[in-house]
Amino acid sequence: MAYHLIGIDLGGTKLSAGLTDTDGRVIRLEREPVAAPWEVGRTVDAMAAIARRVARDIPPASVLGVGVAVFGVVDRQTGTVKASPALGWHGVRLRDELRARLPWDVFIGNDNGLATVAEWQQGAGKGAESLLGVYVGTGVGAGLVLDGRLYEGRHFAAGQLGRVFLPVGGTNGFGQRRGRLEEIASGPALCHRVMRALLAGEPSEIQMTAGGGVTAEEIGRAESAGDSLALRAIAESADALGLVIANAVTLLDPDRVVLGGGVVRAIPTLPARVREVVRRHGDWGMECPHEVAPAEFGREAPIIGAVLLARTAGRLATESGALGGTRGGGETGR
Repeated sequence: MAYHLIGIDLGGTKLSAGLTDTDGRVIRLEREPVAAPWEVGRTVDAMAAIARRVARDIPPASVLGVGVAVFGVVDRQTGTVKASPALGWHGVRLRDELRARLPWDVFIGNDNGLATVAEWQQGAGKGAESLLGVYVGTGVGAGLVLDGRLYEGRHFAAGQLGRVFLPVGGTNGFGQRRGRLEEIASGPALCHRVMRALLAGEPSEIQMTAGGGVTAEEIGRAESAGDSLALRAIAESADALGLVIANAVTLLDPDRVVLGGGVVRAIPTLPARVREVVRRHGDWGMECPHEVAPAEFGREAPIIGAVLLARTAGRLATESGALGGTRGGGETGR
């Protein structure tokens, strides 16, 4: 009998699930939108239902486990979502909730951390001992592999890169203090900045949507055509990302940085722009040793990482390939 794994990715706007073989190759993928309110029972019912759908037509006994990637602070040891402001969840024992609804064992992790594991084991970070994965989309988050182990922090909150403060003044256009990275470089911040310029009458090739908004894809298209507003707005995002990443690599000295997320997919020039900012800000006394590469996986990265989590936690990986994990001061259990 051929064996399989299931990966689930729960984000702020979508729910995705994939059926894979034991090497993490995706066989079947499904996505559906989700929206507030994310009532726990209803949301977990939807997660269980999509897992069953991707496993249709195969014997339940062939599924070796389910890995789940969640947007938020996740305690992998207990399978608890400690905090997910986007979902409005606090202290949700998601693993127990899913185990009560599914016939398979379940393992939970943070989405950015698991996306980084996918890149580290099978994607753009393959071969690295230490890897920083940075993801730019609705927010800005990160995952971190140090010396061959996923690092999550003492409180499982490592990787909150979007909350890092930058030395800038004024506001971000939402009436908030403009200082956090994601208030400058996230997709909504980038689009809002461009939209304000368009509404102020700045000439541009950027087309607003029928609803009066702007998309990152449209900004990327305009940049490729040499549009001055798009070029400036993207440069502002790249400067902010590059400065924070330069500080991170100065502290951590990883082998490589992988840059992914929806904004990066929409604006393919962003990794090269960020790489140049990192090089400019670095002061290592030598040529910049840190590679900044685009992520190899797209939206499926958290699903692949979740599958690798389930495979490792289920003792299907060798010790040399184990996901592992460290907190500030100790090693987590599998």
